[in-house]
Amino acid sequence: MIIRWVYIKGKVSQLIPDFMASLLRTAKSASDWKQNDLRTYNIVVRNVDPCSFFGREPTNLPESIESFRVAHHWQDVDDNFTMNLLRMLWFASGDNLARESAVDDFMMMLFVAIGYTSRTRFARSRRHLSLIVCGEYRQATPDICLLDDQTTVLLVQEDKYYVSDTDPEPQLIAEAIGAFQENDILRRRMSRPIRDHVTIPGITMRGTLPVFYKIEVTSELADAVAAGIYPPHETVVLSCAPPCRPELSGTISGMRDLEFREIALKYFEAFKQFID
Repeated sequence: MIIRWVYIKGKVSQLIPDFMASLLRTAKSASDWKQNDLRTYNIVVRNVDPCSFFGREPTNLPESIESFRVAHHWQDVDDNFTMNLLRMLWFASGDNLARESAVDDFMMMLFVAIGYTSRTRFARSRRHLSLIVCGEYRQATPDICLLDDQTTVLLVQEDKYYVSDTDPEPQLIAEAIGAFQENDILRRRMSRPIRDHVTIPGITMRGTLPVFYKIEVTSELADAVAAGIYPPHETVVLSCAPPCRPELSGTISGMRDLEFREIALKYFEAFKQFID
């Protein structure tokens, strides 16, 4: 088998098989990334149990959303915020082409309700990030990102299976790489220390069914993507999804079901540790 040396930042990093080094890599936006793009950059996703992912079993519920946790319908509550949150939940888990904006609206409101936002941390939808790939600038536009000052600290990507044959997982990971690259540029501008690696939390949403991710992005990986070359070290992304009954695996029910809603909220509460 032919092998070649791979150089990153002027140093010989590792011998790898020639076929891995010669895999086709093209400059593409995050929305065009597929599972094969993850393989070309030595990225694997591993689904793990909640104790391995969170460090403990998710058991705590957000304290501020008791009425949302137990209410079947928006007509069952009195306060306007919870009423609107439940409305958005119904639209987001419905079967209609307006679901994308409804999922975004629901997640923005949910982040406020469960304490993901603060005086310095806020959510934005459709914020454009730059992704440097194969020496060219491309776009990475998460459906929602959580910002702390100007730094991206969490990403949300919806599964738009109902309008196109796309996979939100590689899109989310590409967006995390773009966020790392952009955060790096911002830190340089503000004379802050540059980080060699950052774990960026992310969520994919299939209607109101979440999957949680811990995406460790290293400068080695970001530089390899920017140069369009195969990084010598494997990047392992961890994922974890709340368990749901088979009949809830579609998007029509999701968090409309009170039992699953409570489980999902426990996962959201446990996930908060990765942005605090």
